[in-house]
Amino acid sequence: MNILPQLILNSVIAGAIYALIALGFNLIYGVTKFFNLTHGVLAAVGGYAVFFFYKTLGWNLFFSIIIGVLMAGLLGYLLDKIIYLPLRKRKAANMVLLVASLGAFTAIQAIIAIFFTSQFQTLSNGAGESQKIYEIMAVLLRKSN
Repeated sequence: MNILPQLILNSVIAGAIYALIALGFNLIYGVTKFFNLTHGVLAAVGGYAVFFFYKTLGWNLFFSIIIGVLMAGLLGYLLDKIIYLPLRKRKAANMVLLVASLGAFTAIQAIIAIFFTSQFQTLSNGAGESQKIYEIMAVLLRKSN
């Protein structure tokens, strides 16, 4: 019975992540009126920026997170100004914008794979370190028993 609260919490976390992704796609579509596929790869750019600054350069984690968010936002802004704005000025169809976003998605994903490989990466500082385990529901379950 101890695994049930953990399964419920994992399900809530996964559902929240899916809801945030769907909300992001909905907001982008509502503003730009086309399905921008680079939304996901921009999140990956932010994540890899955090990985680079924290793990490779050894910067503070919170500062690395701020820089990662700013880099993802800057890349999104540059993509809009360099790729999507000229296409919208030419009154390109939504299918053209979709193909352009697919091309940008593929190019950015390939660049990430070149710099960071396509292997699994973690933010932990060492494999031999003791890992912290957080028991979120354990306190509530102990009080109820």
